Amino acid sequence: LITLLFALPLAAAWPDGAPCIPTTFESMNPLEAVEHQGGLQLSEPPYEIETEQRCYWRGQPIAFTLQGKNESIWFKGFAIQPLEFVNGRNGKRVGRLLRLDDNGSWQYQCFRFHDSATHSHNQRKKHMKIWWRNDDDESRTVQFVATVVHSQKRFWVKSVYSRPIPPCRQQRDFGPYTAPMPVSPPPVKGFKMEADREFGNFFINEAGPAERGDGFPTVNNNPSPSFAANFQQQQESERQRQIERQRSEQRQREMERDRLNRERERARAEDEREARERQRIQQEREQERARAEDERRARIQAERVRIEQQEARQRQQAQQRVQQQQQQQQRQEQPRQRNQGSFRPSPQFTTSFTQQPQTVATIAPTRQPFVSNNNGVCADIDPPSRCIPWSQYCQASTYMHQYCRRTCHFC
Repeated sequence: LITLLFALPLAAAWPDGAPCIPTTFESMNPLEAVEHQGGLQLSEPPYEIETEQRCYWRGQPIAFTLQGKNESIWFKGFAIQPLEFVNGRNGKRVGRLLRLDDNGSWQYQCFRFHDSATHSHNQRKKHMKIWWRNDDDESRTVQFVATVVHSQKRFWVKSVYSRPIPPCRQQRDFGPYTAPMPVSPPPVKGFKMEADREFGNFFINEAGPAERGDGFPTVNNNPSPSFAANFQQQQESERQRQIERQRSEQRQREMERDRLNRERERARAEDEREARERQRIQQEREQERARAEDERRARIQAERVRIEQQEARQRQQAQQRVQQQQQQQQRQEQPRQRNQGSFRPSPQFTTSFTQQPQTVATIAPTRQPFVSNNNGVCADIDPPSRCIPWSQYCQASTYMHQYCRRTCHFC
């Protein structure tokens, strides 16, 4: 019976994930189980870790996926941890892993420490999506490092790397990165796990609240009275831990769901605020366009009024010029009117133009030298509009001789 119980965990070879034992937790090395002896691979792993973001913000989850480099590649087991990346080397674990979906193919390696994940069954897998979040110091660059088990005799130890993810407030992208080639991990002691289980040196003390300085629970260093009793106690503790783990995961999912709901509410409030801001900006633009249109109409109306006033001034100036010309013409005609005296007889023509005009005794038949009373100037007293039409009566009328001398060529 003791031999059968001792061999049982060896045959299983961790089908339900890597155990929560400090040596295995730290090394991420399947060689801690003797079944994996001889399966270490030092070639380039056919797996990769893809991240959805190039940098991270504190308190905001980012997703990463462990997968084969093509769809035909699968794996059965894995262990993955978020490690600090400093000068090309990995340091302490950073942040915590999250379950934001209903994927039951992975679990926390240690329930109380959410900084390491492992498989929950040994069926074939092609993709494994996990979320990570850092709620603490936002100054460290993180890198996801994984051990991937293809089969019992073929695995890569801490040789699958993601791109380094810096904090966004320092750097938005790490830049070019080439993962290093696998190297041999530190050797492990033979049959370490069997000795630990047999002597009870690494049973987790669930009742003790104290923790070691390295982040692992305290251990019970008192050897068990017998291997069978220790094994039974381990199985019972494992069942209790499984129940508590399920409850905690349920609480964690509820907390994450509540947090996501709060984030959605904040995002909705932000969207509403942005919508109100856009509406305000749109109203201001419409008001600005309306003011610009009013100003344009006012300018057009002012220009129309200016043009009308200018045309009115031009018409007024034209009228003034006409009046000035009329006044000037009147001033030119006033001397002739003064010479006519107070009486302006109208000519009396009794003889038709077709008949021979009678000779007037006072008018010489020939042109006489003209002696003007106006300082020797020969001019008509009547205007041309009056003398020219009557020029045919020049030789027959004394009126024409007196008032139209220039027209009748009497001078």
